[in-house]
Amino acid sequence: MANEKHLLLTFSGDYDYSDLQTESWQTGIRLKLALNEPFGDDVGTLPNNWEPSPTTINRTETHWTIQGNWEINLAPSHFSPDDYLNDIVAPAWTAFLGGTPCSSHLKTRQIKLSPIVAPLGHLSPAPPYLSGTPCVLDYTSAYPEGGSGSNLIPLQNSFAVSLRSPQPGRRGRGRMFMPPMTTAALGTHGFMDSTQQTNTINSAKAFLEALAWDSTVVGSQHIRPIVTGKPYSSYGVVTQTRLDNIVDTQRRRRRSLVGTILTATPSY
Repeated sequence: MANEKHLLLTFSGDYDYSDLQTESWQTGIRLKLALNEPFGDDVGTLPNNWEPSPTTINRTETHWTIQGNWEINLAPSHFSPDDYLNDIVAPAWTAFLGGTPCSSHLKTRQIKLSPIVAPLGHLSPAPPYLSGTPCVLDYTSAYPEGGSGSNLIPLQNSFAVSLRSPQPGRRGRGRMFMPPMTTAALGTHGFMDSTQQTNTINSAKAFLEALAWDSTVVGSQHIRPIVTGKPYSSYGVVTQTRLDNIVDTQRRRRRSLVGTILTATPSY
């Protein structure tokens, strides 16, 4: 097979602290979209029977706008990325983030849903467009935020929601590095507090369940959170999520931080 496709869902934002105006965060998860067929096994090859089709999405809701230039038509199935973002993803993300010890001083500004094509993992265009683009939900108010109002811990430190699938080895594992959390999440000796850990893993489980979708209209349409990687042809459904009480360090976030460095020159 070739030309396998999946969906990439990303969340991004910033902070309302005045001294963090230059900082931002992002996390995401991948999804399998199956149309006009049973979803299939928990491990398998991604579908190649659908292509993005051109359309104009320009939608204004109470707390956000949604814009895009693609949908998916595979008669009798039809997938509208704006409906999925509006009806399923946005409320699921708000509930998830609010149920975690992530900071209430971070604000979600944008959610993107992108069609991804193998083998390079590029965005799949909707002809006659030559390049692919995400369908973008931009918040205009009621920005989703974390559930804790305490002080932030270092921005490169956060918890990672581990994603496990039946696929053996590294290809069967993924993770979502969540936005920074606060001191309220920490218990004895810097480990995550056990109550916070329980609440967060339950919120993560509910979030994954909410992203899953089985259409009740004509046609067979299914979405499940998955783990996949280059060359983006195979997948494993996320069948387990795990949360360690050890706080993770994201090196990429640490390298991107804008810091203030002091120097001193010894006099000998």
